This record gives sequence, C-alpha cells and structure tokens, in this order.
Amino acid sequence: MSKVFKGFLIFLLLVVAILLAAGFFASGTVEKKVTEALSKNFLVSIGDTKINFWNTTATFSNVSLQSKNREKDSLSINAKDVHVNFQSLLNVIKADTIKISKIDVAFPTLAIYKAEKDSTKSKKIKEKDSLPKSFLLKNLEVNNGNVSVYSSTDTLQTSSKNFQILLADIAVNNKTVTQNIPFEYSLKQIRFSEFYQNAGKRKELTAKNLVISDSIIEVSGLHLKPRFSKKEYINHIDYQDDWMDLTVSNIKIHHYDVNFFEERKSIKIPKIEIDSTYLNLYRDKSVKRDFSYKPMYSKMLRDLDFDLVVDSLEITNTKLDYEERLPGRVPGIIDFADMHILITDINNVDTSKKTNITIDCQFLKEAPLHVDWMFDIHSKKDYFEIKGNLGSVDVKQLNNFMDPMMNIQVSGRVDAVMFNFYGTDASAKGEFTMKYHDLKVELLKKGDRKKKRKFLSAIANIFVHKVREDLDAKQIEVERTKYKSFFNYFWLCVQDGIKKTVVF
Repeated sequence: MSKVFKGFLIFLLLVVAILLAAGFFASGTVEKKVTEALSKNFLVSIGDTKINFWNTTATFSNVSLQSKNREKDSLSINAKDVHVNFQSLLNVIKADTIKISKIDVAFPTLAIYKAEKDSTKSKKIKEKDSLPKSFLLKNLEVNNGNVSVYSSTDTLQTSSKNFQILLADIAVNNKTVTQNIPFEYSLKQIRFSEFYQNAGKRKELTAKNLVISDSIIEVSGLHLKPRFSKKEYINHIDYQDDWMDLTVSNIKIHHYDVNFFEERKSIKIPKIEIDSTYLNLYRDKSVKRDFSYKPMYSKMLRDLDFDLVVDSLEITNTKLDYEERLPGRVPGIIDFADMHILITDINNVDTSKKTNITIDCQFLKEAPLHVDWMFDIHSKKDYFEIKGNLGSVDVKQLNNFMDPMMNIQVSGRVDAVMFNFYGTDASAKGEFTMKYHDLKVELLKKGDRKKKRKFLSAIANIFVHKVREDLDAKQIEVERTKYKSFFNYFWLCVQDGIKKTVVF
C-alpha cells in the first residue's frame, strides 16, 4: 500500500474521531455541537452519548458519517464506539488548541468513493476552509475495522478486514490541512488482514496480512493471481502477453523512505527480503505478436519518473515454471527450483552504481545453475554482462519443452556448460563452452509426434558432434530482436553457442 493511500485513510479516520470531540462541552447538547461542526460536509448520526466529567472522557455509540457531496472524493463511516479521553475540560472549552490524550475507535466500517478528476477545478480549495480549533492528539487507536475503496465507477479498488491503526503525536491545524498529508503524526503500526487490491482488468492482488510500522513493512500470504484461466486468458488480450500466477509467503521491506510529495518523487530502501515464492508464467503463441520496441531493464529503470534506490533485494526458496504453447500443441515446460536471487544496487540516482544480480538454482530439477548478471542503468547503450555455469544434466529433461515447441527429441548428457556474454541494446558477443557425450537428435512428425522421422533424423545426426570432451570456447555474436525480451536475447546467445559447438 502506498503512503499516499495510507495517509489518506488515516486522515479520514482521524478527522471523524477528532471532529466528534470538537464541541463536547461547549454547550449542553453534545450531539448538536458535533452535528453543527460537521453538517457542512456530512450527514451525522449518533446513537448514544456518555460523558464522564470526573475523568474527562466521552463515549459515542453507533456513530455514522456520510459525505453529502459525491462530486469529489467522499466517504461513509460507521463506528460502533468512539471513546475520547481529554487532557483537560478547561482546555476543551477555552483554548485554541484542543489537547486529547487518546481516541479509541472500535469496529469502524469505512467506505471511500473516488471522484472523477476535474482539471478545471482550483487546486487552492483547501485555503477556503479553516478549522475552528487546532488539535493535538497523543494517541489514536482504531481496532477491528473494515475498509473499502471504490473508483468513480463504483468498482472495488481496495479492501481489508480487521484493520488496526496505531498513531501517536498527531497535530491538526490550519497549516497542516493545506499540506499533502493534512496532519503531522508518528506511526506506530498499521495492520490489515485479508487485503485486496484491484490490479487491473486481468489480475488482482490479495494478502493475508499487511503490517506497516515506521521501520518495516511486512506482507504475508501474498497472491497476484489472474482473473482468467490460461485457456480463457487469450480472449482478453490483443497481443501475446504472459499469463502470470505469483504467490509469496513472506516479504519484509526494511527502513523504507518513501516521498511522493516532492517535485521529484523517491523510494529508498536499504533491504528487501522475499521468501518462499512460486511463479508460473504461461505464453500462448497462437495470439498475434506485438512488434513494438521492448526496452532493456536498465532503460526501464532509467526512465522511471521517480528516484529509486534499493541497496539489496534477496529472494529465497523460489520456484519458477515457464510454459509456452504453439497453436494446436500442448505447452512446453521449463522449470527452475530452489532459486536464491540476490540483487544489489538498483539505483537510478547514483551514476557510479551498477546493478548486480546473482542467481543460484536447480535447472530441470537436477542441474545446478549459477549466474552472475550485471547491467548499467545509467548506460544509454544499456551495457550488460552475464556469465555463469551449468552442471551435469540429462538432456532428455529438455524434451518437455523441445518436443511440443520444435518437434525434436534429444538424448545424451551435458556434463558442463560455461558462458560469458556482454553487450548492449543492439548486439552481444562472448564465449560459450559445452562439454557433453552420447548426444542424439530425433526429428518428430508434425501430425503425430509419437512417430519419428527416422531418415531425416539419421541425416541430422551426421552433422552433430556426438561427443565434445574438450572445453574449447566458441565465440558467439548475435543481434538483439528488439521487439522481444532480454531473456530471448540471452537465449539467442546460448543458441548461437550450442550451434557452433554441436553442429559440424
């Protein structure tokens, strides 16, 4: 959840609590004073009021506020109980600043309705409004709440059950209400359960728990899931696009510093930890391809309209399944398991920093794969280096992908692979080494892939080195297909190396 939304939500809850306290003892009828204070913008209903003069407390039951104007962002709030503890009765009656020790809000239900943006309206509307008094609140506690945020078309955008808010040292005055965050505060903790976020027409985001404190954000049970099955998905896209299903057990974002209110927005995070992730990607190639330019990752980060600094991002215990389907065929599958990924210096501010990615995993369930990948966000040519090594693997494991995608089956064993590529957005060069034995290729019939094309297979194997015991590096050189991803670019490098190693 962004700080913008967090601040907006807290502000709404805070306003209702504070304004309910605004006129408690200024006249004999508490309900009348509260209603008068809020009647300009809200319809107000209070079921019951209890005031204890001895300990300077007031309790409101069955409180309801409804915005009158839906032409701008509006809200509806219902709370079972609002309990207010003042520092002094005399302060409430006479002072320009009302000081409150604590406000407790129990079982609130909050609905926020976003209005359509109107660029013709003045941005200085806030200046016309002023508070009759300033407020200082030592502690705000909201428990067992439900919140829903709706778009201008009444589509649910965000929701959460059983949320809790703990804030301290809250100040609201005529100066703060004109600021982007209309009050000053100290964050103790915000907790959401059963969190939901609309992620567009084809995806939605849920989380079992989301906890925000002043030093860490923790997410558990995150699920970014598609709204449609793999089969249905192609009916909702115009061009090839990955169907994606992502689950993450735990995320920790340490000592974050987010500022969206300066002219140049910024996000600075020393450390992010992501644990126990499963990502399933699926692409159906029966859908037409998008031939528009696909930028490199370095360019995408360089072109962000905000400053991004992440010192360290660590991903552990991760599994990735990639599926690709050609028309009329079953999907080909490649999998990566036990992934450990460490990314350092994601930084589009400091030109001396280069992003480094280290990947260790099991390829096709048996071969250890190690990759070191570097790219320079500040290089206008998008310079990168990627090198690594792959351990021993039975190449039959590749048939789950090569059979449905290429009408080919292979057998044999790869003993070792080493690669070292470097390049730019335009082209790449480097070295590729592969040691293997007993390599054999079988070409399959398109109509019946269970049947082998024996004659053509025999011809093909004449041109294949069945054994390569030496570690003689082959020089590769490829041009990038710029309407395809970086991983296609990497595969072109590997493919060029395999051809020069295996084929006579």
